[in-house]
Amino acid sequence: MIIFGEEQDVAVIETDLLKSFVAKSEGEMKEYVGNKIELTRDLVTGLRKAKFTQPVLIQKLRDMLGEAETSKRVPRTPAKPGEVLHKGEGLKPLEPDEATDFRSMVALTMYMMQWSRPEISNASRGCARVMSNPQVGHEESVKYLARYMVGTPNRGLVLAPQRVWNGDMNFEFVLSGRSDSDYAACKDDRRSVTGSRVFLENAPVAFRSNTQKFVTLSVTEAESGA
Repeated sequence: MIIFGEEQDVAVIETDLLKSFVAKSEGEMKEYVGNKIELTRDLVTGLRKAKFTQPVLIQKLRDMLGEAETSKRVPRTPAKPGEVLHKGEGLKPLEPDEATDFRSMVALTMYMMQWSRPEISNASRGCARVMSNPQVGHEESVKYLARYMVGTPNRGLVLAPQRVWNGDMNFEFVLSGRSDSDYAACKDDRRSVTGSRVFLENAPVAFRSNTQKFVTLSVTEAESGA
């Protein structure tokens, strides 16, 4: 269990847990499942905030790309604007060793997407959909994504709530979010893509980009499915 918050509040919860369960405290956490965790204090709210980055995996991506790719211009977005990858594009298939490298790179971006880089969710999802039979054009797209990540190593997931619970049972938490869809984005099966994000007190608690499980017949229906 990971607990974030003010030191005195964390100490109280830690004491209660140790009394109730057979457990061990690991102290202040600075790393977790490949994440570097930076705990600082927000200059506006005065509350503590946590930032998750994965510098070791960024270095691994850099090594996988090689100097020829990393020397290119850093993309401003995870994917080229308007780009949608398709399984049957009729391009030249990758060689077996190239396909293996492609899948390894996609898997790495998907792992980082979950822990520290939510902004790459849609680009990573698109690459994952063509992993079974990657083509030359698909390889260019995942390298584009990897160059973006290598070129922005200090970006990460930041948990910075604007308020904390004051103990009042009538306290009203602020829950906000947004969802959208890209109608019939996939030419392979004409399914739409859903993107959404949810914030609790301005801190991201859920985010996703996924292909809808059904075929919608209109933009309105696709938006409802989002």
